[in-house]
Amino acid sequence: MIKRTTLLGVLLVLACSTPQGKKNDTSPPIINEITALPSALSPNGQSTVKCKATDEGGYPLQYTWHSPLGTIIGSDSVVTWVAPDFSCEIYISCKVEDLFHNTAEDSVFVQVKADSSGTG
Repeated sequence: MIKRTTLLGVLLVLACSTPQGKKNDTSPPIINEITALPSALSPNGQSTVKCKATDEGGYPLQYTWHSPLGTIIGSDSVVTWVAPDFSCEIYISCKVEDLFHNTAEDSVFVQVKADSSGTG
């Protein structure tokens, strides 16, 4: 009787811990490509940054973006990055997470450079 109750409890916990009864997937998402267009821009310019990622289990993905400078607008696989008002070189990173908290992270290099003619 004790073994049956324990087994039932374990099965219940496993069934409730995975979404829609799907098998727990320990494979992290895969970032296939991360791009910034343009990747060289003027101060206060804008770049479209895309992170193409897949999940082996087909689960939905959550995207978290980070940039030490500038401003990120959006929170999905495609965001707009607004450059600061000065020249700099930085990496914009994207962390992708699935329902089981498996993650992948990658970054893209962006260069902000004032126009040498002095027009900004």
